[in-house]
Amino acid sequence: MADTFPISMAILDWIERTIDVHSLSPKYIEMFYMWKNKKAEPTFTQLSDFSKHSYIPFGYLFMKEPPEENVELIEHRTINSIEFEKPSRNFMDTYHSMQAIQDWMEEYLEDNDVPKLEFVAKFAKNPDTQEIVDYMRNALDLTDTSFIEAKKSEEFNSIRKKISDLGVIVMQNGIVGNNTHRPLDLHEFRGFALLNDRAPLIFINGTDSVSGKVFALLHEFAHILMGVDDLLNQDSQTYFGIKKEETIANAAAAEIILPKNVFRKAWSQKSGRMSSAEKIKSIADQFDNNEMLVARKAFDNKLISKNDYELITKSILKNLNKKRSSGGNFYRNQKTKLDSNFVIALNESVSNGETSYMDAFRLTNTTNKTFPAIVDAFSGGSL
Repeated sequence: MADTFPISMAILDWIERTIDVHSLSPKYIEMFYMWKNKKAEPTFTQLSDFSKHSYIPFGYLFMKEPPEENVELIEHRTINSIEFEKPSRNFMDTYHSMQAIQDWMEEYLEDNDVPKLEFVAKFAKNPDTQEIVDYMRNALDLTDTSFIEAKKSEEFNSIRKKISDLGVIVMQNGIVGNNTHRPLDLHEFRGFALLNDRAPLIFINGTDSVSGKVFALLHEFAHILMGVDDLLNQDSQTYFGIKKEETIANAAAAEIILPKNVFRKAWSQKSGRMSSAEKIKSIADQFDNNEMLVARKAFDNKLISKNDYELITKSILKNLNKKRSSGGNFYRNQKTKLDSNFVIALNESVSNGETSYMDAFRLTNTTNKTFPAIVDAFSGGSL
C-alpha cells in the first residue's frame, strides 16, 4: 500500500479560499473533499497530480500553515474592484515570476554600478496631468499627433522599445509562462507596474487588443513617473471613485493617444443623427482606438452624461475578453513576451559565470535548447 501524506486542515481551508475547487474536474473535486472530510489521505502521486491541475505549488501542500502571499498591488486596485479581492492563481504566478525578474535585474544593475533612474517618481510630490504628458512625449520622442495616423501595432512595439531603453523592464504575456491552458483573464487585470528605482517593471496582459495594450503601456509608464505601483483592471478606466493617480494616468495616456483638440473636432463632425454610442465606436474605428478610451474622453469633455457613460462602457465590456489566437512561431512569441534589455543582460551574466543556466531558464521559461535561440533572436534586431 502506498504511503500517504495528510494535508493540514489549515492548508485545505486555504486552498478552498484561494481557488474555485468546483472548477476542477470531478476527479479532483471528489479527491479534495475526501481529504477535507477526513475520509482519505492523499498519496504522493495524488498530491503531485492535484498540484498540476489546481496550480497550487506542490511545496505548499506539505506546509502546516498557509503561505503568506502578500501582494501589495492588490492594495492599489480601484475602489470599486470587488472581483480582485481573491486573485486567481494565474495572476499570482505571473506576479511572482515578474517579481523574480525584477529582483534579478535590480541585483545585476547594482552589481554593475548602474545608477538609479532619475525619472522614477519624478512627479511623486505634485503630479500634474499636462506636465506628465509633456514629459512622456519628450522622453518617448512623440509629437501631439504621433498616434493619429500610425498603426497601433507599430506604435506599441516602438513605444515599448523606447520605454525599455529608458530602463524599464517591459514584459508581455497572455498566458502563464508557456502554458496555453492557463490564459490570463483580461477582466481580472490588463497590466501592472512594479516600482523600483533601478529596475521598474511593466507587465502587459497579451490578451488585450493592440489599442488596449498601447493604452496600458502608457498608463503604467505614467504610474512609474508618479512613483506609484499599479494594478490596471477594467475598473481603472470605467468607474468613478478611483484614486487621483489613477485618474491622472488615464488622462495622460488618453491625451497622448488622442489629443483633446483632435477628439473634439472628430466628435463635432459626426452626424447629429448618430447616438453617443455610435459616435464613440465611429471615432474609435477612425483612429484605431480603444472604445473605452473614446468613451472616457467624451465624458471628460462633457459630451455625454455619467449615466450614458456607464451604460456605454458596460456594453463595451461585454466584448472585452474575446478569445484570441495563441498560436504562431514559438521563438517569435517568446520575443514578444520578454524584455530585450533584460535578456541581453541575463545572457551576459550567464556568459560571465555570474548567473547559472538553470536560473536563466527559470526566469525566461526556456530550456538549454531554446534559451540560446531566444538570445539570438534579440541580438538580431529590436522587437
